[in-house]
This record gives sequence, C-alpha cells and structure tokens, in this order.
Amino acid sequence: MKEIHRSKASFRDPDGYVFTNEKDELLRVVHNSYSEVWSELNTCGLFGELHSKKLLVFHEEINELTVDHDKLIKPKKIPFISYPYEWSFNQLKDAALLTLKIQKLSLKKNFSLKDATPYNVQFLDGKPIFIDTLSFEKLNQENPWTAYHQFCTMFYAPLVLQAFGFSDAQGLLKIHLDGIPLNDVSRMLPFKSRFNPSVYMHIHLHAKFSQKHEGRKAESSKLTYSKRKHEQLIDNLIRSISKLRLPSKNSTWNKYYETGLLSENYFEKKKEAVKMLLNKIEYSTVWDLGCNEGEFSKLTKETSAVIATDLDYKAIDQFYLKLKETKSERILPLVFNISNPSAGIGWKNEERTSFLERINVDLTLALAVMHHLRISNNVPFALMAEMFAKQTQYLIFEYVPKDDPNVERIMGLKKDVYLDYTRDHFLLEFKKWFRTIESLAVQGSKRELYLFERK
Repeated sequence: MKEIHRSKASFRDPDGYVFTNEKDELLRVVHNSYSEVWSELNTCGLFGELHSKKLLVFHEEINELTVDHDKLIKPKKIPFISYPYEWSFNQLKDAALLTLKIQKLSLKKNFSLKDATPYNVQFLDGKPIFIDTLSFEKLNQENPWTAYHQFCTMFYAPLVLQAFGFSDAQGLLKIHLDGIPLNDVSRMLPFKSRFNPSVYMHIHLHAKFSQKHEGRKAESSKLTYSKRKHEQLIDNLIRSISKLRLPSKNSTWNKYYETGLLSENYFEKKKEAVKMLLNKIEYSTVWDLGCNEGEFSKLTKETSAVIATDLDYKAIDQFYLKLKETKSERILPLVFNISNPSAGIGWKNEERTSFLERINVDLTLALAVMHHLRISNNVPFALMAEMFAKQTQYLIFEYVPKDDPNVERIMGLKKDVYLDYTRDHFLLEFKKWFRTIESLAVQGSKRELYLFERK
C-alpha cells in the first residue's frame, strides 16, 4: 500500500474512512460492509439527484484499491474545513435545512440518514453542502428516524437557544461534542417557549421522553413510526427552523461602520490605502481578521478565497446574509476570537483541529485590531508578530497610536502600564519576522497601514 495519511477525524464509521495520499489527494475507502447499500444508492438514483442539486459533495470512483475488494472514491476537496461552533446562526440554520432536505429526498428512495450532525456539512462556494457519502442507510419502515435525536441536540437545540436570546449557544457544541443534552436545553429555555408547539415537541417533550426511556432501549424500540410520520416530522422541523430568527437587538460591533468610525472620510481613505497595498502583491488566499461586516474582505481581488473572521456573532451573521443575497461565493465568514482561538478537541484533541492549524494563507488583513489585542487582551507585540508569521506570507497591519480616540476609549479607567505601546517598539518586534514593503498614513486619522512580507 502506498503511503497514506488517514484523517484524524475519520475513525467512527465502520463502513469506511477518509485519507490523503502522497499526492495530497482526498480519498475515501468504502468497506465491504457497505457494498450492498452503496450499490443501491447508485442504482436508485439518490446519489445522482443529490449531486445534480449540489446537496452532496461530488465524488468519482477510482480503480486503485488500498485494501482488497474495497471501493475507493475521490470526493471533491473542501478548501477550508470549518466547524459548527465557528458558524453564525444563519449558517447553522442553512446547514440544518440542508440536512432535512437530504433526509426528505432520501425517504422517497427508501433511504435515511443514519447521522444528523453538522460535522457532516461544510461550506463550498458560499453554500452548505453535505460531505459524508457513507451517511445513508436503508429505511426501516417501522422505527423512527434513528438520527432524529442527534439532529435535535446538534442542530435544533442551539438554533432555538439562540432564537430565545442565548447568543453563544453554538459555543456549547465545543463542550458537548455529541449534542447539547435536551434536558439542559429544556431548563435553559424560558417558560414561554412551551407555547411554541414545535419547540415543545422537539425540545421539552422530547427531553421528557428521552429521560423516561433512558437505559430502556428495548421498550422504546417497540414504537412504530410510518414513513408518512417520518415525512410529517421532517416537514414540521423545516417549518419550525425556517421561522427561527435572532433577537433584533444589536451586538457590540455589528453597527460599527455606522457608529464606531473616526469619520466617514477616514473610512473611505482607509479603503483607498488598502487597495493600493493590495495591488502591490500577488495572493490567492486571504484571512481577514476582525472583518466586522466584511467591507475590506470585498476589496480583495475576485479570484481570491477569503476566510473572514470576527468575534461578533451578529456582525458575522449579517455579513453571511449579505453574501448569500448577492450570491458571492469566494468569502467564508466565521465567528472567531483571536485571543481565544478554536482549540483542538475530540479524541486526543485531534478529531476537530484547532483553527490556527487549519488557517495558512498568502495574505492576512489585520485592520483596527492592534489596540484590542495589546490593551484589551494584554498580548505583547512580540507574540502578535510571531503568531502572524506562522499563518501568513503577507500582512497588512493597521498601526493605531496610543492617542487615538478609540484607544483612549478602551483604556477607560485602566492604569496605563503599556509603556511599550509605541510605533518604534511595534516595528522592532514585527521586523524580527517581517520585512516592510510599504507603509501609508491613513488620512483623517493618526493611523498607519503597513504592508509586511514574512522573512
């Protein structure tokens, strides 16, 4: 067997696994245990329909075998893997609706999803797409959808919690890798949620039933559930999730472009300066750190792929909806806090890879983040420079002086112990890792933009 690198996240499914070969191609082994189901999935037309509707990642079968009699397929590779706790509300909502749509189409072909986890969904060309080709099983005409409980704990629960004001509910998926316990969700939700029939059925009643039958699988397995009941269940979930909305109140940063700027002139001049610097380098992948609603992500060239991150969930959600409306496919907005990056979690802390292990780009935009990192989070310039040097070749960094109004605002009543907060010290530390290509003053402010290249 040629050298392979098995995915550290691909070990739970007995029917196959994912690996990369010596050419860095992504491949999936299909074991004999799945051969009968695999054959029927192809002959019944379900795979063809899901591929044609761009609901399931496209794959091709290849002749090369890694183990005798196993099938080998080559799925389309996702450029950047993201996780549900990094998505906004509407990204998770669209991923949930995609999963339900696939389940509904599967039922028509007498198949069902055996898994209903958001980890089976990724974002490709601005849209959610299902990536687990082996997640289908033959429909059991008598028993309930086996993945229904998982769907409720991993999709429906965090969506409902956010709709009722728990803004960081998706972050609970970092702790509860197998889904948020419904008993906990039921207790967290306000009493008024019980007057919503769907929430009552899929959360409160579901939690009671699960608790009652915990450890009594034999008794609960005697319940019968017709195919028609399956369809009604899916339709109810689709209607309920489609109606869910975030509370209308603003977050800290989602109105930043309207209320937080130094001046309108500053914003336009800054955009002009960033464009000038972008024209001086070649790049194809971009990380826009602290993107807010993505005005600077959009300035990057149309052929580039952008990962746009911000810690403000509402700003990222608004950005995602705007991209969806304009059918922009090259920018992926994600919720991310640079001072507390998504860590490696799951088995051996490797099943879900840390964000900083996944991100490696040609260019990083770090605009108006310096003072937040240095003062709000007490990160020294030396550590900032080192982190950026490990993630990017080029860096456009905005220097924000100490007498900037926004710096003075976040200083507040803090004691000024930031004696190293000077241009000279900032440049001293960054030049250990980068060389300066150009620097520009941002008119309408005392700020400066630096274009760095990693040494």
